[in-house]
Amino acid sequence: MRPRSESRRQYWGIRQPSDRKQALTNTLYRLLTTGTWNKPHQARRLSDAVEETLRHNPPLTGWLRNTTREVQLSGIAVPAGTRLLLLLASAGRDEDHHLTNPDTYDPQRPDTPPLLAFGAGIHYCPGAPYARRLAHQALTALAQTCPRLTLTDPGRAHPDAWPLNTALRVPRHLTATW
Repeated sequence: MRPRSESRRQYWGIRQPSDRKQALTNTLYRLLTTGTWNKPHQARRLSDAVEETLRHNPPLTGWLRNTTREVQLSGIAVPAGTRLLLLLASAGRDEDHHLTNPDTYDPQRPDTPPLLAFGAGIHYCPGAPYARRLAHQALTALAQTCPRLTLTDPGRAHPDAWPLNTALRVPRHLTATW
């Protein structure tokens, strides 16, 4: 993200795909649109807000994978060589986790399920701790510098205006005042 000042406006342009940038932008979007911008910062719980964003709105919404052997998924036999689209965004809201209001963004959620936003097993992202830390530090600095940050054009940042991409979900623009 590269900030460009326009008097008291800040324009965050997303120049190239990056899970770090997307996690940060998605967290900022959710905090600003749910009226919770200052709550996690004041309670020193921005890390929880990042985790909730990774559960509710991960930057990478799905993976394509091929089965290497026959497997059972929810009682259904899936033959070897089958191509699967694993939906991470859906996994964070899975009814098997028994979350309270899984479709609601709640940065103070007490019952967070295991996250798949950074993968699992041999596919786990080695940069996950760095991405989490970077998002937390950037949001902390932004909250300290701009405590009254608000979106100036929420419609432009709404998910309906996000680029059409089945794998990556992030706003193109967040225009804000402070």
